[in-house]
Amino acid sequence: MFIGESPQGKRVGLPASDLLTHAVVLGRTGSGKSGLSISLLEEVAKSGANALVLDPKGDLTNLALSLSSEAEFAKWCSDPANERLTHGAGLAQSNLTYRDVEDWRRNVNVTIYAPGKVSGGGRPINVFPTFACPGTTEQVSRARASREVSSVLAAVGGNEDAYSPAVVFLTEAILAEWSRKRPLPIEQWPGVLSKPAEHLRSFGGMALNDFFPKGKRTALARTLIGFRHQADRWLCGEALNLAAMTSRRKPEIAVFSMRHLSEEDRLFFAGLLLNKVVEFMFETEASDKLKLLVALDEARGYLPPYPYNPPTKGPICTILAQGRAQGIGMLIGTQNPMDLDYKALSNVGTWFVGRLRERDCARDLMSELASRNVGIDDVAEMPQRSFLLLDRNGGHRQFQTRWCLNYLFGPMSGGQLMRLEPGRTPVQPVFRPPPPPVQSVPTQSAPVVRVKPAPVAMPVPVPVAKLISYSEVLLPVEKPTVPWSVRVSDLLSNLGAFLMIAMVALWLIGRFS
Repeated sequence: MFIGESPQGKRVGLPASDLLTHAVVLGRTGSGKSGLSISLLEEVAKSGANALVLDPKGDLTNLALSLSSEAEFAKWCSDPANERLTHGAGLAQSNLTYRDVEDWRRNVNVTIYAPGKVSGGGRPINVFPTFACPGTTEQVSRARASREVSSVLAAVGGNEDAYSPAVVFLTEAILAEWSRKRPLPIEQWPGVLSKPAEHLRSFGGMALNDFFPKGKRTALARTLIGFRHQADRWLCGEALNLAAMTSRRKPEIAVFSMRHLSEEDRLFFAGLLLNKVVEFMFETEASDKLKLLVALDEARGYLPPYPYNPPTKGPICTILAQGRAQGIGMLIGTQNPMDLDYKALSNVGTWFVGRLRERDCARDLMSELASRNVGIDDVAEMPQRSFLLLDRNGGHRQFQTRWCLNYLFGPMSGGQLMRLEPGRTPVQPVFRPPPPPVQSVPTQSAPVVRVKPAPVAMPVPVPVAKLISYSEVLLPVEKPTVPWSVRVSDLLSNLGAFLMIAMVALWLIGRFS
């Protein structure tokens, strides 16, 4: 992959297989980090691999701007002729031409998705978990159920910790239904929380109400009902099929623009998407070639250090630890190196370090640089678009990034995304029909015999005069017999109290006489 040129003007390349051990791009604002990420994704697609791009800021939507003619530039700038000349001159500096741009556009499919909305530019996408029965082992199924439950509970404002009672309870309920080859979608969760089955009445020797009190279960059930009524925006559009995506001849880049979402919604969607990648990773065949690259443009808040645990951290750590064997790599970029979990990044083999300050570098990053004989002064004065490549073999070299094939317009708004597909009509929401209620499994018990109750005779009213005459023949009520020891104890206590009162009275008489 052609990624840039050295200070001596030599071509700098990187094997696509190096991204199987993942890569991290670090650099301050204005260092050229987004441009390097776009160049790497262009080269990944040229190598035949596919890419999923999580774009919180909207910069990487520029991958869809493979412009070559003046008419195409006119849609995106006020001076198309001058912009086309400037872009062509930049391509020439990297020994590229507009023919390379046209070849890339012809050989690569780029789709811009806007999750969580059905209009305003960008295609809708549906990655909401259906909690259908998987075809994996019990251990993998448990991990998947726990991750997806954590993502949903994080979206409704609950505790997404994998060890919280809510996650444990719902995970066990889902696994029980999966063992019977039945799904347990979110529509059925309130019923399970309100009326738990017999096998959910105790956890680790604790009664359910002690482990997960009824009041908390009821509150969570109400919240889930409200969330489900507002979740239709996540159920719109096409379903993500990674198996079909990676099996096509033409490489595909799917960019998920999350600029319009709140920070909570971004974490929710990114967690669901990354869980889909993990699910695909356990189902796909092993490969020693890169077939899927997952790119995250700004990792702040997505992979934080301990003790923070957002719904994105678990799947990211899983991909970093196990993705290589299945041909899946990650590209993580950030301008906040202090906000990364470097323990999770210990599996990363390739680092791109741009201009940083000493206060931007965490202790672990300083150790990584020191192990490569690189000091903080080497990156503090790094020019724009210049990076230090720390390769997987332990070496390092400085280079300047090549010119991007795509036109770098900047972050795109919803209206600007509509220019990419002007003829597309908004996709209508896809409403899933309500599932049937959960059928509890009958247990063996003694047959219930229903006995018809005997008629109850109504009492006959009795005259008042008759009632009065009955009092003459009523037997006296026998008083309970009090033991002799109790009687003596009562007598002594009463005598002591009497003596105390007498002594107080004598003292008062002597005092005032």
